[in-house]
Amino acid sequence: MEISEKITLEKRKRHQIYTTLNYLRPHKSKFDFFSSDTMTILKLGRELTKKFQQEKLTPEILLLTFFNSESDLTDILRKYNISFAKIKRYIIYGHQLTDDILQEQFKQRQTKFGKLSFLKAVNTIQTTFKKKISITSSSSYNYDVKIILDRAIENAYRFKTPVITPEILFLTILEEKETAGGKLLKLLLDNDLNWNLLRYEILKKLHHQETQVQGNIFKNTRY
Repeated sequence: MEISEKITLEKRKRHQIYTTLNYLRPHKSKFDFFSSDTMTILKLGRELTKKFQQEKLTPEILLLTFFNSESDLTDILRKYNISFAKIKRYIIYGHQLTDDILQEQFKQRQTKFGKLSFLKAVNTIQTTFKKKISITSSSSYNYDVKIILDRAIENAYRFKTPVITPEILFLTILEEKETAGGKLLKLLLDNDLNWNLLRYEILKKLHHQETQVQGNIFKNTRY
C-alpha cells in the first residue's frame, strides 16, 4: 500500500472517531470521558474542599489531589520542586493578607521577586480562597475549575484521545496561566525554563501512553 493511501485511510479513521465524539458530546455528561484516576482526583478535590472549609473546589485544592497516590506524574512534579507540602503551605498562608496589603507588598517586591523565599513570595499572589464561608453538603466547582475542565476536554481532542487522564488534566492547569492554579505553578517553577521543561516532560509522557495504547490494539480499531 502506498503512503498516500495509508494517509487517506488514517484520515478516514480519525474523521469517523471525531464524528462519533461530536455526536456523543451532547448526549453524555462531560465526565463520561474522564478516566477513573481523573474522577478520583475530582472526588478527592470535593472532599478536601470541605476540609479546607470552602464552598467551591478551587484549582489550588485540585493540585493537591494529584499527590494522593504515587505515580510517574508525581515523580515528574517533584523534580521541579512541586510537592504536596508546598501547595498546602500556599493554601494555608496565601490568603491571609488583605488585598491592599497584597498590592503594596507586590509593588515593594516586584524588582527582587526572584530572591524571595517561598513563604514571602506566596503572599504576592491572590488566592481564590475565601477566609470564612458556610459549608454546604455538596461542594461545586469555582469558575477557574470549570474553565480547566472544559479546556481538558478540548485537549483530549488535541491529543486525539477520547479519555481525559490525570496527565491531560494537569497539563491543562499548567497551560491555563490566568487561572489561580496556573499562577501558582508558575510561582513554584520559578522561571520560564522550568515551566517549559515540565510541560515537555508531561507531553512526552502523554506521547508514551498513547504509543502503548496504539501498540496493544488492532489497527482497524484505533481511533
